[in-house]
Amino acid sequence: MAKAARGKATPRPRPRPSSRGLSAAARRLLLGGGGLGVAAAAYVGVDYLRYTSPEWHARLMPALWAALALAAAARAPFYRHWSAELRAALPFLGSIAFMLGAFLCEAVSVRFVSAVMGLQWHRSAAPLPDTGQWLLLALNEKLPQSVVDLLRAHIITLHHYLMLFIMLGFSVLFDCIKAPGLGIATRYMFTMAIGRLLRTITFVATILPSARPWCAAARYQIPGHPHPWAQKYYVPYASDSDAIRMVIRDDVAYADVQSYPGEHRPDWGRMSFLVDILRPTSGEGPSWYHLLKKASGGCNDLMYSGHMLVAVLTAMAWTEAYGGWISAAIWLLVLHSAQREIRERHHYTVDCVVAIYVGILLWRMTKFIWSARDASRAKRLAKLDEVQNRLIHAAKDSDMDEIRERIGQICRGVDMVVRRKHLRRRSRKMAMGMTAWRSVNMSEDLTQEIAPFATALHEALLYSHCSSCFRNIPTRSPCAVSCTTCSSVRYCCSDCLISDCGVHSSSGECCFFVNHLKEASPSSLSEETTDIRAALRLLYSLEARGLVSSDSVGSSNRIGGLSLSGIEQAMVEGGEIAERMLKGSLLMSSARKLRMQTSFGLSNGLTIEKVALWAVMTNSVEVQINEGQALGIAVYGPRFSWFNHSCCPNACYRFVLAPRNEDSTSDRPKSCVVPVSKGAAPDAEARNSDLWSKYKFICSCERCTTLPKPYVDLILNCDARNLKSPDDAATDPAIEDLDNILQQAISEYSFIDDPKACCDVIERMLSENLTSDLQQEELSPRKYALHPLHHISISSFMILASTYRCSALKSSTDNLNGENCDAVFRMTKAAAAYSLVLAGATHHLFLSECSIMTVLSHFLLSTGQTMLDFAQCIKGGTRKNVSEAIFSFCSCSSNSAKRDSVHYSQFRSTCEKFAKHILSLSFQCWPFLAQGLPCLERIKNPIDFSWLGPAIFQSFQFSEEDSPDLSCKHGPATFVKEQKEYILRLAVCCITYSKYLVGICYGSKHYLADRAKDMLECINLVQ
Repeated sequence: MAKAARGKATPRPRPRPSSRGLSAAARRLLLGGGGLGVAAAAYVGVDYLRYTSPEWHARLMPALWAALALAAAARAPFYRHWSAELRAALPFLGSIAFMLGAFLCEAVSVRFVSAVMGLQWHRSAAPLPDTGQWLLLALNEKLPQSVVDLLRAHIITLHHYLMLFIMLGFSVLFDCIKAPGLGIATRYMFTMAIGRLLRTITFVATILPSARPWCAAARYQIPGHPHPWAQKYYVPYASDSDAIRMVIRDDVAYADVQSYPGEHRPDWGRMSFLVDILRPTSGEGPSWYHLLKKASGGCNDLMYSGHMLVAVLTAMAWTEAYGGWISAAIWLLVLHSAQREIRERHHYTVDCVVAIYVGILLWRMTKFIWSARDASRAKRLAKLDEVQNRLIHAAKDSDMDEIRERIGQICRGVDMVVRRKHLRRRSRKMAMGMTAWRSVNMSEDLTQEIAPFATALHEALLYSHCSSCFRNIPTRSPCAVSCTTCSSVRYCCSDCLISDCGVHSSSGECCFFVNHLKEASPSSLSEETTDIRAALRLLYSLEARGLVSSDSVGSSNRIGGLSLSGIEQAMVEGGEIAERMLKGSLLMSSARKLRMQTSFGLSNGLTIEKVALWAVMTNSVEVQINEGQALGIAVYGPRFSWFNHSCCPNACYRFVLAPRNEDSTSDRPKSCVVPVSKGAAPDAEARNSDLWSKYKFICSCERCTTLPKPYVDLILNCDARNLKSPDDAATDPAIEDLDNILQQAISEYSFIDDPKACCDVIERMLSENLTSDLQQEELSPRKYALHPLHHISISSFMILASTYRCSALKSSTDNLNGENCDAVFRMTKAAAAYSLVLAGATHHLFLSECSIMTVLSHFLLSTGQTMLDFAQCIKGGTRKNVSEAIFSFCSCSSNSAKRDSVHYSQFRSTCEKFAKHILSLSFQCWPFLAQGLPCLERIKNPIDFSWLGPAIFQSFQFSEEDSPDLSCKHGPATFVKEQKEYILRLAVCCITYSKYLVGICYGSKHYLADRAKDMLECINLVQ
C-alpha cells in the first residue's frame, strides 16, 4: 500500500469530453497599445489635407482606408467574441430603428419651427445678444494671428466624429476595447436618439431667433406670413406691452386672425395631416419626404446644438472604452468645434454649453447598455463607502443610535450574502467534502486501500491487459483467456475470468460488445466507449448493493452517494456532452434490456442510464500505474470522491494492483486517499469559469472565497510594476493578448511542426515584456510588465523547456555522426536553463502553497534529466568526483523513508535545505546557462526571486552557516568544461529533491521514485 500525504499534492485531472482545445486566436495585428490613437490621428490629419494639399489628400486617404480595411479583414477570422456580437445584434437593430425615428421627429420639428413664424419674421428678428461671441471677437484682437487662424480652421467636422466612433467600434477586433463592438454601438445610437428627442422638445417648446437672420431665406421656400397659429397666439402680443398685460391678466387670446393669401395644400394621401405643420410651397417637391430632406440643419433648431451632441458622445465613448492620450486630444477637438460653432454663428454659446453637459449626463445614464467597467462591483463599493462614512461620522458624534443602525445595516447585508450563497449551494447541489478530526503528519496514510465501484480498461488496451486486474498479458501467455461470447475482453488467468465474468455478463457489457462493436459502423468503432462500459458496470455494482432507486436518485440528486451536480444544465444547454450522453444512454439501455434488466425514468425527465453515465463522466479518475499511458478509469464511492474537495488539495493518491488470488472485490486497482482536484487555473474567476463550463459547479473552497486573494493567486496574475509594495500588489486586468500569442505559437507548433518558430515567438514575447529592473519599469510606457512568477511566464518556460528538449533529442537522433553537435548543444543548454527557472518559480510558489507538490516533483525530475542531458553534451571531465555531492541529498530522503510519517516542521526544514543547495549551485551555473537567451538574461536568479520587490514572499532566511556556500555568488566559472561539475551537482540535487517529494506524496515504491533512483545510479556514467 502506498503512502498518502497531508497537505501536498494536486492529482492530475482526467481529461473531460467538454475540455476546450488550444485556441487558434491570432495575435494583435494592428491598433494595439497606442496604435488606435495613431490611426485616429492619422485619419483626422490626412482628411485635413483637403484644405492644404488636395493632391496629397487624394493619394493618402484611399491608402489609409485600404490599410485599415485590410487590417480589420485579416483580424476578423481570429476574433473570439462573435457569439457576443450575435447576442448584441438585436438590441443594435432596435437602437438603429429608435434613432431613425428620433431623426424623423427632429426633421418634422425643424421644418415646423422654421415655417410657423413666416419668412418676414426671420428676416426682421434680431439675434440674441451672445456674450460668448463677444469674448471670441475680443480674443481675435489680442491673440497672434497664427493662433486666430488655428481657431478658425476647420480641423474636424461632424463626419469626422462619426468616423472616429466607427473606428472605435471596429477596434474590438483587435481587443482594444471591451467586446462586443455592437454593444458600444447600441449605447451610442440609443444615447444619440434620446439626445435628439430631448433637443426636439427644447427647440419646439420655445422658438428663438436665429443667430443668422438670412438663414431661413437661403434654405427654405416658406410663406412670408405667419402660420394662423402664430397669428392668433403670438403676433398681436409680440411688441405691444398693453396687449401682453391683457393676455396675462385674462389668460385668453383675444386677437382675430388676419387675412393672408391662401396657402398651397398638396395631396399627400395619409400624410396630408402634415400640411398644416410643414407649410409646403409649390416648388418644394411632390411629397413630404422631399420636403423633410431639406430640413437638416435648420435655422431655429437651437437650445442645444446637435453637432456638439455628436462630438461629446464620441469623446465620451473614446474616454470610457479606450482612454489614453487620444481621448484627451478628442476633447480638445470638441472644445475647438464648440468655439468655431459660436464664432461662425451656427449656434449661440448657451447651445454649445448645454450640449456638452447634456451629452455627458446622457452617456453616464445609459451605461446599463454597455460599460467598460463592472457596474455591479462599483455600485457595491459605493454603497460600502457610504455606510463607512456614515459610521465614522456617527462615531465622531458619539451617536450610539446611528452606530447601531449602521452596524445593523452591515449585518443585514452580510446575512443576505450568506443567504444567497446558501440558496446557490442548494440550487446547484454542490459536491461535499471531508475534513480531518485530528492533526495528520506528512506522508501518513489517511485511509486504507479503497476498492472501486467500477473499472473499465481503455479501448486500446482491451487485448493487451486483463479486464479484471489491469495487469499486462504477455503476448503468448498460455494462461490468457477471453470471453467466449463477445471475445472483446481478455483475462490473464482463469481466476480473473471467474471473478469478473459475472459483472461483465450481468451488467450488459458483454451484450454491448456484441451489439455495438460488431454491428456498428466503422466510424462508431473508433469512438472511445470506456465511459459507457464503466457506467454499465457502475449501475450493476450499485444495484447489487441496493443503492439505486427512483426515489433516492430523484430526491438527493445523487446515485450511490456520487454527486450528479450539473446534469440538468448540461442536458438543457446541449452541445457535445449532451449528445454524447444521449447516444451513450441509448446504447446502455439497449444492452441492459437484453439482459432483462429493468430501466426506470426519473421525475425530471432523466433516465437511470443518463444518470450513471454522468456520474462516470464527473466522478471517475484515470488509473495510472506506471509512466506509460493511463490503463483505464475507475469510479469510487463517496469515501473516495468527497475527500479533500478543494482547489488547494492537501492530500494525494496513487493506484496499487491487488495481489493475485484475492477475493473478486479486491482483485482490482485500488487507491489510497483521493482529493478531487479541479485544475490549476491562474485565479478563482478562471477556475470557477472552467468548473461551470465542464461540471456546472461553483466552488466555495477556502482558496476561491478568501479575501484578499491568496499569495499564489495574487502573484500569478500581478503586473511586475505592482510588486514594489505589498499593499499595492493587485491583480492586473486579464492580459488576453499575451495569452493569445502563447496559444497561437502552440497551435502553429502543433499543426506545422516548426519548433524553432514556436520558440522564437515565445522568446520574443518574453523579451519584450519580461522585466529586469523595477525602477526602470516604473517609467516604461508599455502596457504589460511580466515577471518570472506570472502565469504567462511560467507557461512560456514550460513550453520552451519541452520544445527545446524535444528538438535536441530529434537533432541528436537525426545526426548520429556528430555533424550537428553545436546545434544540439545550444538546444540542450536552452532546455536546461528553461527547466531550471520553471522549477525555481514553481518551488517559490510551493513554499506558500503546498498543494502543487506533485507538480514540483515532476518539474524537478525533468530539470534533473535535462541537466544530465546537457552534461553529456559538455566535452571533458570534471575536476572532482560528483559522488561527493550526493551524500547530503541522499541522506535527506533516506532518513525520511525510514519512517511512516514526517512532522511538517521537519519536512519544511528539509525542503529549505534542498532549496539552499540549489540556490548555491545556481549562482555558479545560471550566468552560463542564461547566456545567449535574452529573456533569461533579465532574470537575476532562477531560485531566489526576492529581487522582484517587497511583495515577493521571502523564501530564504540565510544564517552564518550558509555564508560559505553563497560566498561564490559573484564568481561563476567562465569555461564550459568547468561548468560540467556544477551542472552534474545541480542535476543530482534536483533529482534527489524530486525523489524526496515523491516519497512524501506516494511512497518509496512509486514509479517516479524508481525513475529518480535509476537516474541517480547513472550519474557516474555521465562524468
